[in-house]
Amino acid sequence: MFLAHSDELGFNELCVIKRLGSGGDAATEGEAARARRALPLSHESLVSVMDIGVESDQVFTTMEFIEGRDLRDVLVACASKEAALPIEAGLYIGIQLCKGLRLLHEGGRFEALRRVVDPANVLLSFDGDVKLGMARTRDPDRVGGLQRDYTGLPYLSPEELAEEPLDGQCDIFSLGMLLWDVLVGQPLHTGIVGRAPALEAALQAATLRPSAYNPDLDDELDTLVMRALAPKPADRQANVEELRADLASALVSREPSFDGASVADLLSQIYGDEVVHARHESRRLLARAEQVSKAGKAATIEVERQQAALTLGADTEMDLTSIDTEAISDDEIASDNLAGQTIGHRYRIQRRIGEGGMGAVYLAKHIDIGRQVAVKVLHAAYSNDTELVKRFRQEARAAAEIGHPNIIEVTDFGTTVDGRVYFVMEYLAGEDLAQVMAETRRLPIDRSLQITLQICEALHAAHEAGIVHRDLKPENVFLIEKDGRPDFVKILDFGVAINLETVRRGDA
Repeated sequence: MFLAHSDELGFNELCVIKRLGSGGDAATEGEAARARRALPLSHESLVSVMDIGVESDQVFTTMEFIEGRDLRDVLVACASKEAALPIEAGLYIGIQLCKGLRLLHEGGRFEALRRVVDPANVLLSFDGDVKLGMARTRDPDRVGGLQRDYTGLPYLSPEELAEEPLDGQCDIFSLGMLLWDVLVGQPLHTGIVGRAPALEAALQAATLRPSAYNPDLDDELDTLVMRALAPKPADRQANVEELRADLASALVSREPSFDGASVADLLSQIYGDEVVHARHESRRLLARAEQVSKAGKAATIEVERQQAALTLGADTEMDLTSIDTEAISDDEIASDNLAGQTIGHRYRIQRRIGEGGMGAVYLAKHIDIGRQVAVKVLHAAYSNDTELVKRFRQEARAAAEIGHPNIIEVTDFGTTVDGRVYFVMEYLAGEDLAQVMAETRRLPIDRSLQITLQICEALHAAHEAGIVHRDLKPENVFLIEKDGRPDFVKILDFGVAINLETVRRGDA
């Protein structure tokens, strides 16, 4: 795996690139298929897969970079200080993992989306996030077989060790073993080598009370953990949501205010200067990557500056809200149709689905992963208009910088071979609020409040990022169904948004 840098949208971001292997290899194809299935998943408790592609016949996947430590490292660090994680920290970690596992278990997708639940695959960021990584237990080319180098045997359920059919219950057992670790301060089993000894230990796990090893634990937590470790799946919690509710009840009775910020404080106490050093190193890497990137783009930037000076004059300012977008003719729009073409070497344009004064929106498919996306392309007639290109890039960058579930997700930015700029967004199936209001006339109060609350959350995230939308209206509020939830809000069109930091510097 490699630590990498991405600046497609003009802002710095570290990511992790994992080389899966050569194209055509069965094991590589299995891993690639697994990564494709994970691409649409977006959850605060799951490490995100951002992209998958092929370069020089090598298949790779790109994942988000988590600046922090895995839970195994945290537990070892605590043991070295002869200390244990606070009980409330263990409960909070369990709650967050249950939230992510719930998404993986929905819709009968368990085996396809399975991720390992053991301390080495649980990541704690220095900002307090808890995320389940992408590690797996099974080789894609060995049906029913564990990875040859898998070291997490003590966390596997009896049914997995016995090679029986699996469902979400095996994750409940694994989470029970993990909870034992964090609540007791030591592993339940150590030194296990081989499937048979691991199976014997797993079948005996529920006979040991955690409070016998940590007297600060009460009967409620004993019952919760031992039930999760029941040898028979039917005797465990019915699902991860029930386990989450049990953990939440226990946390509320102990420390209801414990949250992600508390995790961040805890890691700062455990690692001290290491946290400061890690953040400094990330900033250094980002700065270095930006220098390298800028060096490669210096000539292009200088040409753009010269064009802007010739077109507008060195001291000219333009009001982006008053740009004339009606000058393009119908004939020029008709000749702008990209249906059937491939842009950016990986987006196959299928059909035009929207039209505006500045550009068109197309339905497209990512060639490598088969994912449907929406591609917004600036009209060819405006490709040489420096200010409009700047505004177009600003729209993509503003949405991408915010990174909130209720903001349209922008994933890529580029230029076609004939010089037209474009950016790639998630494809949304639904209708805008203006259409809903026209059809319904008056929305019920509870529905209106639900929609308004999401709009407020999205705008709060934008304002926290220093971005003001400036064009919020029903047409730019899109409603979709997500994970069975209707009226999930997506805020669109950041074309006239402003970045307050840029304004303060006098750059806009």
